[in-house]
Amino acid sequence: MITRFLVAVVGLCLTAAWPALARPSDRVDASSAGRGIHPAAGELGFFRGGGGGGGNSRTTTGLERLCSSASFAKGVTGGRPTCILAHAASVLPDLTHAVDALADATKSGVNLVSVLAPEHGFRGAQQAGHGGKNATVDPRTGLQVFSIYTKSYDQILSLVQRDGCEVVLVDLQDCGARFYTYIWSMYDVLVAAAGARSGHGNGAPVKVVVLDRPNPLGGQRIEGPVLAEAFSSGVGKRPLSMRHGMTIGELANLFNEEYVGQEDYAGGSKADLTVVQMQNWSREMIFTDTGLPYVPPSPNLPTTDSVSLYLGLGLIEGVDLSEGRGTALPFQLIGAPYIGWEFADTLRGLSLPGVRIREAYFAPVMSKYANQTCGGVEVTVGPPPCELDALRVALEVIKTAHDMFAGKAAPPAGGAGFSWVKTGSRYWIDLLTGNEMVRTGIESGLEVDQIVALWQKDLEWFKILATKYLLYT
Repeated sequence: MITRFLVAVVGLCLTAAWPALARPSDRVDASSAGRGIHPAAGELGFFRGGGGGGGNSRTTTGLERLCSSASFAKGVTGGRPTCILAHAASVLPDLTHAVDALADATKSGVNLVSVLAPEHGFRGAQQAGHGGKNATVDPRTGLQVFSIYTKSYDQILSLVQRDGCEVVLVDLQDCGARFYTYIWSMYDVLVAAAGARSGHGNGAPVKVVVLDRPNPLGGQRIEGPVLAEAFSSGVGKRPLSMRHGMTIGELANLFNEEYVGQEDYAGGSKADLTVVQMQNWSREMIFTDTGLPYVPPSPNLPTTDSVSLYLGLGLIEGVDLSEGRGTALPFQLIGAPYIGWEFADTLRGLSLPGVRIREAYFAPVMSKYANQTCGGVEVTVGPPPCELDALRVALEVIKTAHDMFAGKAAPPAGGAGFSWVKTGSRYWIDLLTGNEMVRTGIESGLEVDQIVALWQKDLEWFKILATKYLLYT
């Protein structure tokens, strides 16, 4: 793997627009190299219309391709016992759930024997930080459902092999932010499968098949700090930028080639991985361009606007402001009992990119400040065309709250004012951002532009790394 130092030096010669980087030409498919990378056409496009998703063509997901033909599905899985890592948004365009579509082997060509569930559970009923019961039975299909959220690699492999599974399908709708846990559940499955190759489990091989889905934020921009290994956690285990700009299939290839073999459990092995690519998706497409129905991938991302804002305003979890959980507008309502009207006026004066700010008052029914009236703001995505920069918006919101309220009582409710949330001995904001640059930068009085400058070398490194694994123009 190219060293981060050398990559950073090369990155100094490149612009910040990562799609301008040329793609490598050594594309091979899964059958010849085990990397799961189908030959990709063309140079990496930047402008709208540069890829295969133009016109009125609806995007075809990996799941839809798998379900299009029983013979195709049987070819992908080899007819072997199969389980699927899926959640509420694992649906076909007609909203049929993946598990419901695949459960009848005579129609689907897939010998589906069990289901794996990530955070929020298989059917999406659980709140943040919960994966549901360790084991249950899906009433519709009668299949066993096992939660793998927070499970060890060995526990995951045991659950996979419990019913003789030799293939794991992965069908997860990501939201494009590194701290969204679904990509790390996929990572755990890849490591567990690699562990099977190195002698763990019952000795049977395990193949991983990722059914690709769109990055709802599009694939043109990568932004934000890159995770440092010292800040590895359940919301980020390996170096990625906060906005990674990749599909879940592209991430699977990157994980498998760059990181999986480094895990002790993998013993130097990689997973046997195949990615079933999408059709009619290109990097300039955001979710509303795909023609696909939006199904919330988790309870607090009810709309595509909430997904767009979550990339940045998800960082509010790391401070003592409510991020709107327990309201109808999660990651849009931001506030606390100690905040008054001055906060909204200050933010409105900053001309934040791509959003509109409204003074707001709300009382969450759960999570932070449950059943307390909070003053604050409602953040809405601006009318098109707008250049939303959700990370910058979040940094300005957090910095403003810190500068106005840290260490002092504040109207209308009084109290201690702004503080950082800790989990054990660690700052949650550090785990979300992947390092301590945001927290220490704000505490040191740096402006947002100065904070953003701190991670640019690492960001250039990741941009170059990511281009090796792009499957779409």
